[in-house]
Amino acid sequence: MSGSRSIPVPAPPPSRIEQVTTSACGSPGLRERTADLADAVDDPPMGIQIRRLQRGTEAEFVTGLQWLFDPPGSRPPDWDRDRAVERTAQVLADENAALFAARSPENQLVGVASIYLDIVSVRFGRRASIEDLAVHPEWRSQGVGAGLLATAKEWAQEHGADYIFLESGIGRTEAHRFYVRQGATHAAAAFRWTTGQPR
Repeated sequence: MSGSRSIPVPAPPPSRIEQVTTSACGSPGLRERTADLADAVDDPPMGIQIRRLQRGTEAEFVTGLQWLFDPPGSRPPDWDRDRAVERTAQVLADENAALFAARSPENQLVGVASIYLDIVSVRFGRRASIEDLAVHPEWRSQGVGAGLLATAKEWAQEHGADYIFLESGIGRTEAHRFYVRQGATHAAAAFRWTTGQPR
């Protein structure tokens, strides 16, 4: 997949207060939006750009990942932002993985996603796993997540995946309903063991 794609999402309401702030990764000028989003569904659509990330965008991706720490999520016990940036650089160098970012017309980061070609299952074939799908808290339920999910699914298909796997925390019931609406089947329970030291 190359270039970028535009997806229609509702425009922020005219009454929205906008202020220029410094983002968590230290880049000034990103617009942080504050407003009640209840009226957004009646607004005209606008384009959100979704692009595949390249080297040099590691801190941006990690900033988006940290939205997953908001309830009902939580910060991993051994979370280290610097180590996460290093790991992101490793992923960006891997031809079997892709990271995507969604940006508003004002160039605000509003969502991120990651997908990996990981195993060949004897039973099901080549698997692609969506590891991360995070949307800015004030841009949720506006089509950003659906656009990122569609982009990740398209990348998986283009790279020969037979099926796509996504694991989601048990407390994320709203996300689970979203995935089912997007055509997923709730097919399994996931279990995790932690081994060794963080790398």
